[in-house]
Amino acid sequence: MLLIHAQRREGTVVVAVGACLIGMLAVLALSLDGGLLLNKRRQAQAAADAAALAGACELYKSWWANKGLDAGPKPGYTGPAAGTIAQFVKDMAKQNGFEDGVNGVSVEVHIPPTSGPFTGMLGHCEVKISCEQRRYFSRVFDPHRMCPSVLARSLGVGTPRSTMGSSS
Repeated sequence: MLLIHAQRREGTVVVAVGACLIGMLAVLALSLDGGLLLNKRRQAQAAADAAALAGACELYKSWWANKGLDAGPKPGYTGPAAGTIAQFVKDMAKQNGFEDGVNGVSVEVHIPPTSGPFTGMLGHCEVKISCEQRRYFSRVFDPHRMCPSVLARSLGVGTPRSTMGSSS
């Protein structure tokens, strides 16, 4: 039996490897930038949680004077001045690496919250952090920055002992 010699296809492997390499590098670039985005989002969420908890603690400490608001103490009481708790919350976010107005970071504090199940409820603190994440490898596909945004809410109202259950 005679073998029929087919035409030689020199260079076809190089073309196939080049096409596959481009696809593999694109997936790698998206994976790396996606991982950086998830890390930035995790950091922002941790900072928002810490800031919201700090705000809730301050609301709890000044409950009798401020009644769960950041509008200053009621007449005849001493407590934090208007806007002091919100500024304290922004300072907590700054200590965690997210300073309002720097490097594309936005920190919004709402006392009481303006969204979600606790909208308008006294003694609650809502913190929203938005930040920009620079793209490194995937700029080839989209040159714009990615903007993760996170939200945290916290409660600063105590529960009276009589409603906490029996202590038998």
